[in-house]
This record gives sequence, structure tokens and C-alpha cells, in this order.
Amino acid sequence: MVPPIIVNENGDIQLFRSMEEAGRAMEPIDVRNEEYKAYDAEGYPLHLDVEGNLVVITDRQGDGCQKEELERDLRSFLERARTEVPGVGGMRLEDLIRVYVEEFGYAI
Repeated sequence: MVPPIIVNENGDIQLFRSMEEAGRAMEPIDVRNEEYKAYDAEGYPLHLDVEGNLVVITDRQGDGCQKEELERDLRSFLERARTEVPGVGGMRLEDLIRVYVEEFGYAI
């Protein structure tokens, strides 16, 4: 797992420095309702689970990389947020993450 953790809640994207920070920010009921998707910085999906009242995030062994989907979601978010950065449409994942952090910082 490569940080940051990218969490997509129905198109609203937040970046977290760690799985623990991301887990603390998520609502267990929303995890149960599958309202979140979470990825590492390389586009690998992460597994979300609820233990008691806590959200636990772990590596999802065996699932393939979803880099293209994550790039598309980040581009869409940045375009909707009307960032002042030109060329978002042609950026690769690592550049999209850099732009996001420069524009919005990390959650928490």
C-alpha cells in the first residue's frame, strides 16, 4: 500500500496520509452502504470493513490496479472544483495527486 489514501464518496474525493486517518473520517453506516471507494496512490483498491464502530482499511489482496478509474475520478473532481491548474485532462495519476494536495491539502 502506497500513501496517500484516496477516498471517493460519490464523486467527492479526499486524500489522507494514512489508512488510520481515512478510517477515522469515514462513517461506519456509509461503509456498510458501500458509499465509499478507497485506493492507494498507485490505484490499487483498498478493502473497507466495519469492526464495532470503527472503519478498518486493509490492502485488498488479489484485486487488480484500477489506476485509470482513479485518474478519471480525480480529473472529474478537479475539473468540477474549477482548479486553476491547466492541463488536468492530460495528467497522470501522480500529477493529479500532487495537484490535489497543492490545491486542497490532506483531510484531517
